[in-house]
Amino acid sequence: MRIEQTLATRHALELSGRAAALEEQCDVPDLGALSFDERLARLLDREHAVRHHQRLTRLR
Repeated sequence: MRIEQTLATRHALELSGRAAALEEQCDVPDLGALSFDERLARLLDREHAVRHHQRLTRLR
């Protein structure tokens, strides 16, 4: 799957945090130095942070 399709799918599934993290990872020149687990952890951490922020915003 091409990166554009992956990003579109993530946005469609309302995984905007992971989509943003993936876009950021594409801009990192030494991304190959990170293991799969490290990259996945960054994606999930970003999604968690985005959802947490959205939750706090709704509560205000």
